[in-house]
Amino acid sequence: MVPELLNIEVPETLSSEKPVSYVSMRQHLPEAFEKHEERKKEDEQNMQYEDD
Repeated sequence: MVPELLNIEVPETLSSEKPVSYVSMRQHLPEAFEKHEERKKEDEQNMQYEDD
């Protein structure tokens, strides 16, 4: 889905992760997934520190 074509506003935090070209999605998706997994691990670590 291309938000610009549907006139959907995208928050700045998400638009910074948007690929320059949707043709490159094959490359972008693994990178985005990797970033998501890193953030998820960091969040889990932060939760563990808060519980201690």
